[in-house]
Amino acid sequence: ISAGEGDGHCGGRTVMKLRLDCGKTIFYKPRPMDGISLFYGLEKEIQTALGMRPRDIFRYLPMDSYGWSGKVQRRRCRGEEEIRNFYRRIGIQAGIGYFLGSHDFHYQNLVACGEYPVLVDLENLFGAEEGEGGLGRSVLSGGLLPVAMKDARYCAVTGNGGKTARHPVPMLRMDGNEISIVYGKPKMERGKNVPVSGVRAAAFREEIQSGLNAALLLLKDLGDEGISSRLPARLSGRYLAHSTQFYHAILEASCHPSLMRTPGEREAFI
Repeated sequence: ISAGEGDGHCGGRTVMKLRLDCGKTIFYKPRPMDGISLFYGLEKEIQTALGMRPRDIFRYLPMDSYGWSGKVQRRRCRGEEEIRNFYRRIGIQAGIGYFLGSHDFHYQNLVACGEYPVLVDLENLFGAEEGEGGLGRSVLSGGLLPVAMKDARYCAVTGNGGKTARHPVPMLRMDGNEISIVYGKPKMERGKNVPVSGVRAAAFREEIQSGLNAALLLLKDLGDEGISSRLPARLSGRYLAHSTQFYHAILEASCHPSLMRTPGEREAFI
């Protein structure tokens, strides 16, 4: 059992990873998972209407106040048609996310399983009307697509880890038997969000756009009554005033030496 796999929730409860004797891995999620059914139910309907083949890759089991989910394995796309389908589905997910006000789709939340992009963390399913960076309600405010070049390393489609963080933070340095603390820019963890190594999302803008347009048109056609009939009896979500990228930047900047000279400076900055 590995605890602390994500942020703390509801009094400090966190996601746990459980590796079973049979070799399989499952995850404990410390929150209701009814919103996942709504998101992936809409995605399946839109894919079917577009003649695409939907698949239930993300397996999950909602309980009363928590849930279980399986591990989504990364698989590379086989051929250009699968890559095109991957980015069409990204457009569909961007449309659903815009419709619901979802946000916090950073690169570690997306797993590329062949031609199927799987968002494994949908806890921030509903957001406010305000968007990031003065965007208002925008398809860019969810984080699935980059708002600006500075966000490219974090966002779900263009980020992939392996790059250095933007700000220096305290790091441990091992030198023989001696340990010291130095300031440096750590390498970001590699993601599993790219369908094929070396592929650039910008080369598939038309596919993203077509999936987005189709999703928004179909959601509009459903109307208020159609959407209401698809809502679970109970829905809950987590609200973040800003994106993970924003909080990450604040935490990195708060470790600057100028803010750690006297007690309280770092806390005051945060």
